[in-house]
Formats: sequence, C-alpha cells, structure tokens
Amino acid sequence: MSPGDLTSNPHPFLTCEVVMFRIILIALLGVYLIAVGVWPPAAAPIAAALTGIAVIVGLVPGPAWLGLGVIAWLRNRPAKAAL
Repeated sequence: MSPGDLTSNPHPFLTCEVVMFRIILIALLGVYLIAVGVWPPAAAPIAAALTGIAVIVGLVPGPAWLGLGVIAWLRNRPAKAAL
C-alpha cells in the first residue's frame, strides 16, 4: 500500500499512535477544563471557613495565645521520672 492509495485506508498518514495521542490530549483537555471550572466553586467554602478562623484568631490578642500555650504546656508536660 502506497501513502497515496486511498482505497484501503481513508487516512494513510493517520496511524494508531497519532489517534491514541489525540485521544489522550482530548481527555487531558477535558480533565483540565473540569478542574478549572469545578475546583474554584468547590474550594470557596473552605476558603471562607479559613478566613473566618483567621478573623477569630486575629481577635484574640497575642499575649493571650501565648498564655494559653504556656498553660497547656504546663498541664500536659511529661512527668518527671521518680528516683
């Protein structure tokens, strides 16, 4: 079969590798479009929750967080070994 023979193969230069490559590219394009189109709305509630937590943490003064950390450490530190 010569490359110009169109009777047996309508696309003589279109091999299986080229077709598979096109299918993979189309599938990757679909995954990309789904990710770009679906991810931002799905991530919006998570971003809103993290913003709310940041606001709440920002309302409490730093020395209060430091004091709470010291209290938690003193209450949960490992016990000294008995001699």
